[in-house]
Amino acid sequence: MRQLRTYSAAILLVLIHGVALFAPFLSPYDPVAQHRDFSYAPPTRIHWIDRSGGFHLRPFVYSSAAGGDNRPYPIRFFVRGYPYRLLGVFPCTRHIIGVDSGATMFLLGADLYGRDQLSRLLEGSQISLGAAWAAAALSLALGLISGAIAGFQGGWTDDLIMRAGEI
Repeated sequence: MRQLRTYSAAILLVLIHGVALFAPFLSPYDPVAQHRDFSYAPPTRIHWIDRSGGFHLRPFVYSSAAGGDNRPYPIRFFVRGYPYRLLGVFPCTRHIIGVDSGATMFLLGADLYGRDQLSRLLEGSQISLGAAWAAAALSLALGLISGAIAGFQGGWTDDLIMRAGEI
């Protein structure tokens, strides 16, 4: 049972880091792009059944524009979108999901300026996890250097560094 929890936690961490690494690919919109007509837009509902009761094999959304045409816009996979660099190196324009022009899809809603909250959340995950990795690398480097000095010098230097580490 304990191993199952350990593996589950490890899989969850790998999944979270994978989402952060591929955030631009997973984002339907540019996180800084503003859609002023959609200020505080609620989350877009994904439908399988249209208003007339017909079932669709492909999920779709309705237009969010005021006075929209009320026609379904299919959710497309591997669509072209804003340019980004995958893993910070490879130039790309493909995104995992998107809709045709004429409709918008804010899966987590939009903020005051009409920016997609999902795209902003994914972009923020890159920054947060990058800061966490930088803090871990810095603490590892400082621990390695101080431990090496304490081990090689010994005596009062070792005691001083070990007591500072405990503090």
